[in-house]
Amino acid sequence: MKYDECLQVLSPARLNKYAQASGNEKAKTLRLYQYNIKLSQRFYGVIGMFEIMLCNAINAHYKQYFNDDNWIINQARPNGLLEQEASEIVRIQRTYTNMGVYNNDKMVASFTFGFWTYLFTRRNYRIGGKNTSSNIPQQSAWFKANRHLQPTNCHP
Repeated sequence: MKYDECLQVLSPARLNKYAQASGNEKAKTLRLYQYNIKLSQRFYGVIGMFEIMLCNAINAHYKQYFNDDNWIINQARPNGLLEQEASEIVRIQRTYTNMGVYNNDKMVASFTFGFWTYLFTRRNYRIGGKNTSSNIPQQSAWFKANRHLQPTNCHP
């Protein structure tokens, strides 16, 4: 694709920082953009794995803290940890229940990363026990899991 076509499809705002970094050389601008895409692709799997591990660790914390395997549903009540997300939680629960596949793991997997980070707001952190770090994987465990989950190390 030619530079002008890329500019039209991707937008000047998106390519501008690459153009500035390349001294406005069109070919170099596109190469930098392509390098950035390749770099992003390399991080995608690692970030995805981190998200899964973090969400599972947060879920484990709240299951233990509330002594409730169904804490997501039960905290979606007035004054509960998840009262502000109650309508979304009920919608997701109904969907899974109607499909006959409802369980806590399905609920955990349904939420965006933003949902999980929202649990660290001042209010929610206070309500939720002020301590999730004991369930967050330690650095060595993270690197070990990441190394073993690389595509070259996973076999059917």
